Amino acid sequence: MITSRPATSRTGRVVPDHPGYVGLISRIEELMPKRRTLVARFWRRNRWTMASVMFAAAAVALLGHLSLSLDNQLNESAADASAT
Repeated sequence: MITSRPATSRTGRVVPDHPGYVGLISRIEELMPKRRTLVARFWRRNRWTMASVMFAAAAVALLGHLSLSLDNQLNESAADASAT
């Protein structure tokens, strides 16, 4: 298929009008993976880091809760000991 205007690839470059070359370029573009968005690339590169940070934050929150519970339990125990 020879057209009057030059064909362009996905990158915007002008490609020759030869039917075999145009078919090859269209097949290559068909097989190439789709471009990922900035957010998708960020998530893919940093997912283990973000998972580790969330795990660490949950661990710190749990330790804080346990520390407060232990303080309350010790205060109650001291109050019971002094009351008797």
